[in-house]
Amino acid sequence: LSCTPRAMATLTFHRGQKALNKLTRRRASLVVSASSSSSSSSSDKQVVLVCQNKECKQRGARRTLKCALALAETLNVQVEEQDCFGDCAMGPNISVNEKMFYGCKTPDKIAAAFATVEGIDADAVDEARTAYENSLQ
Repeated sequence: LSCTPRAMATLTFHRGQKALNKLTRRRASLVVSASSSSSSSSSDKQVVLVCQNKECKQRGARRTLKCALALAETLNVQVEEQDCFGDCAMGPNISVNEKMFYGCKTPDKIAAAFATVEGIDADAVDEARTAYENSLQ
């Protein structure tokens, strides 16, 4: 059975979100892997991906991103916005080294994701979280 490129594109389109989710997850994995193995000084930071899709934003992803950026500043980690991981019902979601963290709405949950970044001390994460929470008061 052969398929023209147009027919294949149509088939992929009709498979819908599931096919797109697989591609998005693969892209996220590649971004993290490339960042982790890079040796240039500008890319020494590991990447934390934070979903910023519409549904996650409705569940608080903007606040999640704000907290992640604050933690990243202290911990020498790079935060990037991700369009969608495909698990919107459990969002907002964060990906660290291909591991997913769901429902990251509180500084505690976001800090738990950051604590899995290779080379980051748990005490440093806790201090960064505390500093972030104090900045909100």
